[in-house]
Amino acid sequence: RRLGGRLRPQQAGAPKGEGRGLPSQALQSSLNRHSATSVGGTVILATVTPGLEATCANEIVTRVPEATEVATGRGKVWVSVPDIDRRLATVRTADNLFLHLGEVESGPIRRDLPDLAEAVSSLPALEPLLGGRPEVRGSGFVVNVSRRGKQTWSRFEAGASIADAISARYPDWPDLTGIIAGGQGAGGRGVRVAVELRVDVEDDRAIVSWRLTPPSFRFRGPDRG
Repeated sequence: RRLGGRLRPQQAGAPKGEGRGLPSQALQSSLNRHSATSVGGTVILATVTPGLEATCANEIVTRVPEATEVATGRGKVWVSVPDIDRRLATVRTADNLFLHLGEVESGPIRRDLPDLAEAVSSLPALEPLLGGRPEVRGSGFVVNVSRRGKQTWSRFEAGASIADAISARYPDWPDLTGIIAGGQGAGGRGVRVAVELRVDVEDDRAIVSWRLTPPSFRFRGPDRG
């Protein structure tokens, strides 16, 4: 089942249960202060090995009975939960978990990129993530873009454009997008990624998510679940 209709921008409530790899308490508290704008629960994106989407969706509903499947796509499962729930971190088939922040329009040509960047940077859900100063000195944000469709721009061009717009709106946050894309990696000297944004562009829509799990979550091997 493909992603149908529009997913509402979401903001998180308090985590429940136990688990690993979800937001720090300080950042979670910041999100909690903005949870009053949440409508219809919180939408979580779980990325998964293609072919395991149905298995992952069933496992999520089993482990978190309050969860409701919203949609699936290739390698992606969206579920609605009352709030960020630490039981989600025990889902063995999930490679990574993201919080859905919003959905905006996306044009196919390069001159559309400033509009896409402005739309993403203006999402209200970014405010609790980037509204203050980074908790750790030297930490910053990155933007990763994927695309499907007939665009004349590359995912790297889109990522750089979106990152520039976010930097202009939130100047206290260093943009690490170019450093990460250049191959230094999140573990490089002095590079600390505090907020990783994922932008999935499919034709004329862009779905924006915030990564909840660390890079090691995908490679947890026998420790899954």
